[in-house]
Amino acid sequence: MLEFIISALKDFSDNNLYYTAGKVFKMIIDRSIYDSPLGKILLQSTEAGLFGLNFYNKDDFADSGSKRKNNIIDSAKRWLDIYFSGKEPDFTPPIDAAGTEFYHKVWKAVQEIPRGQTMTYHQIAEKLNCRCALPIGRALADNKVLIIIPCHRVIGSNGDLRGYSGGLERKIKLLSLEGVKIEVREKHFVS
Repeated sequence: MLEFIISALKDFSDNNLYYTAGKVFKMIIDRSIYDSPLGKILLQSTEAGLFGLNFYNKDDFADSGSKRKNNIIDSAKRWLDIYFSGKEPDFTPPIDAAGTEFYHKVWKAVQEIPRGQTMTYHQIAEKLNCRCALPIGRALADNKVLIIIPCHRVIGSNGDLRGYSGGLERKIKLLSLEGVKIEVREKHFVS
């Protein structure tokens, strides 16, 4: 019976109902595309806040969001305008990212990394009194609100860039935009 329910829920994912974090249901009420200097970004919001901010790689995506005013999406677009102009936004749009309590702690720690600086997975683990950096990497891999939750500022202990769901080329460009000096080496591209 449980398998049937989960299967049915997965069918709803195309209709804006998302099954996440093991038990959390989020209803996406709006979505929009933001044209950034690094490519199209898909913005998704619930009634409570921004649920997703992800680079979208398909050229044929039609903006299927509603055309009604959405303050959350508008706030995220203003934030991105300021960010891509090379400045630090002085506000954060409301965020309603789905994740465990631990994930939210990791994402909060990452949001505290100042623009133009980086931290390692190990440093974040130490900050959160976590014995291992692997759960930090897992939480960041599940971050669906890129840039605003700046997981691009997290690097490997040896200076490797490691992964980034937006792609390592974009990670390099985001860090460069923030003034971080990156010496691009082949070994950066380790997943």
